[in-house]
Amino acid sequence: MRVVCLQHVPFEGPGVFAKALAKRGVRLEYSLVPKDGLPKDAGDLLIVMGGPMSVNDSDKWIAEETAFIRSALLAGKPMIGVCLGSQFMARALGATVRPGRALEIGMTPVRLTDTGKQDPVFGACPESFAVFEWHGE
Repeated sequence: MRVVCLQHVPFEGPGVFAKALAKRGVRLEYSLVPKDGLPKDAGDLLIVMGGPMSVNDSDKWIAEETAFIRSALLAGKPMIGVCLGSQFMARALGATVRPGRALEIGMTPVRLTDTGKQDPVFGACPESFAVFEWHGE
């Protein structure tokens, strides 16, 4: 299995995903998109990380990454989006991404749905757990 990780800033990498994949002997390739450009393909699994920018910014690489993600999603590639990564996925599928009424910063409870409990990634998580969030869009 080959996993591709799109990073947007050097200090927001795949962290726990990288550790879990390494334990399983899975190859993880990184691309710091604003600097290095996009990889040749999305691999077997695409992880799209966060960053301080917005999918609404006018940088050329943002439009290119959105198209890359759209193509991977339409091809049925499994994908994980973290923060900005989930914004990219939403935008790639035609959603509007806009500022919220207020910043959301802090710990938030998450409860798995029945579908989540069967998911190959989230199924290994407890039924409920807390996650940290920090975003304005």
